[in-house]
Amino acid sequence: ITCHDMIDDGLLESIKRRSELARKAGAEYLIFEIETYGGLVKSADDIAKYLILELGKNVRTVAYVTTEAISAGAMISVSCQDIVMLENTTIGDCAPIALGGKLEGVEREKTESFVRGTFDRAAEANGYPRAMLRAMVSMQIEVYRVKNIKTEEYEFFESVRLEEIDPNEYDLGNKELIVEDDKLLTLTASDAVEYGIARAKVDGLDGVLDFLAERDGVTFAGEPAVLQPSWSEQMVRWLNSPAVMAVLVMLAMLGAYIELSSPGVGLPGLVALVCVVTIVG
Repeated sequence: ITCHDMIDDGLLESIKRRSELARKAGAEYLIFEIETYGGLVKSADDIAKYLILELGKNVRTVAYVTTEAISAGAMISVSCQDIVMLENTTIGDCAPIALGGKLEGVEREKTESFVRGTFDRAAEANGYPRAMLRAMVSMQIEVYRVKNIKTEEYEFFESVRLEEIDPNEYDLGNKELIVEDDKLLTLTASDAVEYGIARAKVDGLDGVLDFLAERDGVTFAGEPAVLQPSWSEQMVRWLNSPAVMAVLVMLAMLGAYIELSSPGVGLPGLVALVCVVTIVG
């Protein structure tokens, strides 16, 4: 299931339609091909909730990052049960921004707190390191990697929690700084695998299938079906894009002005009406 370009409500409805179509056809694994720099936070959160609270209870969800999963794209990716990344791709950088303004003080923390919560939910549901995901959202989060002496495995902790760690259980003397407190986390495929965010780095879709088949002991029947958005879904998404919406607003205002300035012309008023109907619809 392709998940490309801007994350918006149109993509949300398209993902739901295609996912349900795949489920009805008997699919047990859904691979979401991620290529996006982000989009609307609410739309991404709605997709994330759908993946975790509904879809993930019935099928295995896999995010396949083929170029970048940035911002809202990272939120969607970590909401899948597995992340597999193509070589030399990136994931992260999910600090919220406000178009045409700045988020500061309480407003920034209010927004970041919500986004961190969505990443906490994904970490809990899918077994990703929570501290690392939170560092994708907030610059003030400093993360260390510490070895668990008993299990011989590495775990990740925010610096503010290091004092709570039992020194008899963790090798605090050799803790490793992974994320500085003035940096926003963005990872390459290799780093994502090393830090437990991506399950594997592959060289193509066949590599994704081979990894899943070997790990889960399953056999895939032939080539996977590729479900693209319909032309109508693409049209709706295009009409609702910020650039097109700005043009429609401008044309509506210009048409209304011309019609009021020169009554009886008709065409400018019709253009304005069409633009308003499109915007409202």
